[in-house]
Amino acid sequence: MRKTQKLIALLFIALFTVSAISVDRLKAHVTWLSDTAREGRRAGTPGAVAAADYIAGKLRETGYETQMQEFGGNRRNVIGRFGTSDKYIVIGAHYDGQGTGHPSASDNAAGVAVVLELARELKEEPLPVSVVAIAFDDEEQGLNGSRYYVDHSPYPLENA
Repeated sequence: MRKTQKLIALLFIALFTVSAISVDRLKAHVTWLSDTAREGRRAGTPGAVAAADYIAGKLRETGYETQMQEFGGNRRNVIGRFGTSDKYIVIGAHYDGQGTGHPSASDNAAGVAVVLELARELKEEPLPVSVVAIAFDDEEQGLNGSRYYVDHSPYPLENA
């Protein structure tokens, strides 16, 4: 119970440091992800693949170990992990969009930008747990990426 209270307190403190999150970095992520070159990031498209590569690259730059969790049809979740504790917290958002003609800035490039920047901030906190940041694919068509992650998690779900 004491570890849980400490974790909650540390997360609460981390949330108060949100002011340290760069508005410019948030804007840069949203701008890149919602650019027309990504054609709306519909799952399985080249725009979604480019988005997955971008997210993985940003997590690696921050110091996270990354992996792509492929689940067919050119769809993939991006998973980043920081820390060595078996126990972990998960932060996530979906990165797929609705397709051409829909830049999907608010659905959900903004959510991904927050996950990337929160991952950066949490890495700097002395947390007693690891941080797992996940960008889910193919959520617009029925929560497929998050379901796949739960059914095929690379980390024991009971440790989350």
